[in-house]
Amino acid sequence: KDFEENCPLFPPDRPLPTMIVPFLRRTTPLALLWLGLLSTPVKAQTNFQVCRIEATATWDSQRTTAQNSGGELLRIDSQDLQDAIETYLTNGVAQNVWYIGLNDLSPPGTAGSFVWDDDNGTPQTVVWSGGSANGGGAAQNGCFAGFAGDEPNNDGSGEDCGIIRRDFPGEWNDFDCSRSAGALVQFPTSVTPPGGTFSDCQTFTRSAPPSTTCLINAAGGASGDPHFLRWGQKHHDSFHGECDLVLAANKERGVYVFIRTTRRKFYSYIYKTAIAIGERTVELGKAHMAIDGVDVPLDAANSTFPIALQDPTHKTITIDKIGEEEFRIAWGTSHSSSFVTVSIIGIFVNVDVHSGPDFVESVGMMGKFGTGQMLDRQGKPMDPKDMNAFGMEWQGKAGHGDPLL
Repeated sequence: KDFEENCPLFPPDRPLPTMIVPFLRRTTPLALLWLGLLSTPVKAQTNFQVCRIEATATWDSQRTTAQNSGGELLRIDSQDLQDAIETYLTNGVAQNVWYIGLNDLSPPGTAGSFVWDDDNGTPQTVVWSGGSANGGGAAQNGCFAGFAGDEPNNDGSGEDCGIIRRDFPGEWNDFDCSRSAGALVQFPTSVTPPGGTFSDCQTFTRSAPPSTTCLINAAGGASGDPHFLRWGQKHHDSFHGECDLVLAANKERGVYVFIRTTRRKFYSYIYKTAIAIGERTVELGKAHMAIDGVDVPLDAANSTFPIALQDPTHKTITIDKIGEEEFRIAWGTSHSSSFVTVSIIGIFVNVDVHSGPDFVESVGMMGKFGTGQMLDRQGKPMDPKDMNAFGMEWQGKAGHGDPLL
């Protein structure tokens, strides 16, 4: 089977043309067939320096020292950087406790909601919310979070500042801000940190969008007849056609969210979605679910939710029923998770894609992650007023290297 190579367009306010090419409806579950790779924009990389303040002091004092020298307490926004910092702290470093920029001192970082002090110049975004004496909570807004398994726990109350402890190893902990500790400080490569105060300065690389992987309003999706909410946008756009569309896809991570539209009288609407996560696929529609191309009767599945799938790259994938006809597909860890929710209202299928590490480099009808900028398959900007051209660009096609889900 192949994609329908035509995506007939029609205005929703008048009858359909009689010459519309019928949509190729498949009567069997959709199999996963990798036909190639999507073209994605080049990943941005930013070099910066990390230095240590060996002399111990309170969090506020270390923050002031860093800022007065042109730096900030360190922000860690990826597992790669976390691993690199762990290695950095194992090379002949005696100090065990190091302050970083994480804290829940002021709005919105209150009541266990941690933010980065730096946040790369953007409004502060909640990185982690929740936690108690036994740990708990979860990463928020697509942010990476490297807390140890039973942290943050606000032990004894008043633990409002983030630290890295070498003996965890390298994982985060919440800590009493008034206690003394060393500090990890980040500097632009253009700044020369003053000698004496700062030691062992080394260059690191962030592989991320130019702003941050931790973005406000990092959510969007597609709904109804059909409307599209691009990343970070407040208003929906419409694209009326009858075809398969790439909603959001990250070929490097092997994550694809496709939707299928059909027509009814004077309008089109989404009636099915197919989601690939590594080697596993989930297909959902009205009274329909298939896993890896095999039908799963919903009546029988009701007693088995949540359903856990295993994937070599993404580990555990969980499918849960969270409403009468609403499903949540999640994968990753509590520290760094991605998920999609699918709801069925009448004949309409609504797909909400939530921010997460596997969508940071995504492309498709949701646009550029974080901003929603309309890009073509080569990463070039498209006319933001021409949704027809944008929709045609992101029609699912084997010739474009899209996997058939």
